[in-house]
Order: sequence, then structure tokens, then C-alpha cells
Amino acid sequence: MSDKPTNQSQDEFDTAQINDQHADLSAGYPFIQWVTGQPALKRLHAVLGSGGFGMPVEQLVAASADGVIPDFFTAGPIQHKSGDETEAYLTDQLSVAVLAYRFGWTTRTAGGQHQLSAKYAKGARGKIQVLVLVKDFETTGPVMLTFSGEGSRRFYDLLKAFRQSVIAQAGAIRKQKDKTFKGFPLYAFWMPVKAGGRVEVGQPGATSFITPPVAAWNGEGLKDTAKRTDILRGLFVGKDVLAKADALYDEAQTWALAWKDIKPDAEVNGDAPHDDVPPMPDEEMPD
Repeated sequence: MSDKPTNQSQDEFDTAQINDQHADLSAGYPFIQWVTGQPALKRLHAVLGSGGFGMPVEQLVAASADGVIPDFFTAGPIQHKSGDETEAYLTDQLSVAVLAYRFGWTTRTAGGQHQLSAKYAKGARGKIQVLVLVKDFETTGPVMLTFSGEGSRRFYDLLKAFRQSVIAQAGAIRKQKDKTFKGFPLYAFWMPVKAGGRVEVGQPGATSFITPPVAAWNGEGLKDTAKRTDILRGLFVGKDVLAKADALYDEAQTWALAWKDIKPDAEVNGDAPHDDVPPMPDEEMPD
């Protein structure tokens, strides 16, 4: 018997009725990982030297709604300590609309696997995943940013700064005109993030260099009341992205809560290996 599909089966592919409860969702969301810069790798790709974001090729294919590679991405290999390489698209900066985030602690087993827990254990590394929409990238749904080790702490601090300098100030301006206004969600404004300069982190005798994620919005300009409103208007995502984010919000919160009560022996999935510095001993789980 031939395995070649009939015309009928081809026609039914995009119209067949499927039970939503039976859908295989194990693949999760396509991801973009943080890449720590290493000057020696600059010869391979500028972002490998400076640090930034890397999206494996298969992840971009899974995420893209139209097959178009955004202009800000250029092809290059993500390097791993094991010597392996992952073909990816790289950039030193992204602007994202944040839907939700979740934080956990990872430890490496004797077999080399990473396990996830909601509670800190000696030797564990922080890990934060952030569900976002990416500016100028037509995707079928949200994309997940991932940061590990010290990078997770730096990105969480960046989220707090974004809330204070952008979300809070935009809400204050809106409330001057509408006293009933409650406030903007994180996703209402683009959060531009770029790779910062190399910094040495760690404890005496156990330090390493990282390239932390830092703010790429005009923080100094937002302190100037004469410039503030125009800067905020430039960061506003617009009505189309706002509507898309609103429709995805509940799904994103369910995703975030999945790590609140996670079992200590849960295996980490959803992104490629990271080679970041371990977290500081006093690092705590973000609220």
C-alpha cells in the first residue's frame, strides 16, 4: 500500500476538527538565549565577542510566521564549552514586550543533566525565562528569552528598572488625564535590551567574566520632564501589539505559574546549555 497522501487527506489537513485537550504541547515556546561574549570569538561573529542574543536556526523556523529573518539577526554559531556548536541567528540587542517571567534554580547531576527546583540548594544557579513578543519579528506566538547564572540576576534587576523608569512614569502621565486609570502592563512598552561591557563577577578565587544584559532605552532622557513624554511615545508598542499581547496574557500567566511549585528533580528543558557564572550565595528567587 502506498504511503502517498490522497488529495482528500491533503485537503483535510487544515480543516480537520481536533480535540484541544489532546494537543501535544510538549515542545513549549521557541526560545532565544543569552550569549556571554568572549573576545577570542569575535573573529567568528561580532556578537560572540560582545555578547547578546542567539536564536538557534530551528527555533527561528518554529517561531516565524512568515519565514522572513529579521534584519537585526545575522547567522553565526553559538559556541559551547563541550566544543559543540549550534547554528543560530545572533544580535547584540532586542526590543521586547514582556508578557510574563518565571525563575528557578538549576543544579547539575552526576550524569551531567540539569535539574530545576523552586528552592535554592548549594551550588545551584539562577535561571529566568521571559515570555515576550519581539519588535519587528513576525511570530506565530510568544518567544521565550532565557538567562542563567549571573545573567538571570542582571535581567531581573533590569525588569525592576524598566518598571520604575518606563511603566510607572507612563502610568503617572496617563493618570494626570484620567484619574480612574489603574496602570500599564509590562507589555505596553518595548523594553530594549543590549549587551553591556564585560565585567568580572564571583567570589575571591572563583571569578569569571560576563557580558550582562543592560538597558538600551534612554534612561537619562526619561529623567528630563521635557523629553519624557516623547520618549515614552516612542517606546509604546501600538494598538496592534497591545491587542495581541492582551489575548496572550492569561496563557502567559499560566506558563509562569508552572515553576512556582516545581519538584526539585524536574529536568530543565526549553533552551540550549548555558555557560554562565554561578549565582552569588545570597541570590534569592524574585517575587
